[in-house]
Amino acid sequence: MANRKIVIGKKVNGFDQLINEGENGFVVEVDDAPELLDKINYVLQLDSETKNKIEQKAFERSQKLLPDIVLNQVIQLYKKTINEFKTS
Repeated sequence: MANRKIVIGKKVNGFDQLINEGENGFVVEVDDAPELLDKINYVLQLDSETKNKIEQKAFERSQKLLPDIVLNQVIQLYKKTINEFKTS
């Protein structure tokens, strides 16, 4: 995703939480080779404009997962939780 490529992931290990089907990638069931083949063929048939849109959305999603961004979100959550605990 960070390389602006279309990703086809399995519905395990969080891929299904990272990928919005058809928007920034695709997900398939585990051990479903025919579904994977269908999805690969589908992606190969996409027009350039659609491919570019999906690749851009994939890149944008990957940028939200950069360590500095995620760490800052965790720190903000901890601060909020601590402040709420102090006032209760």
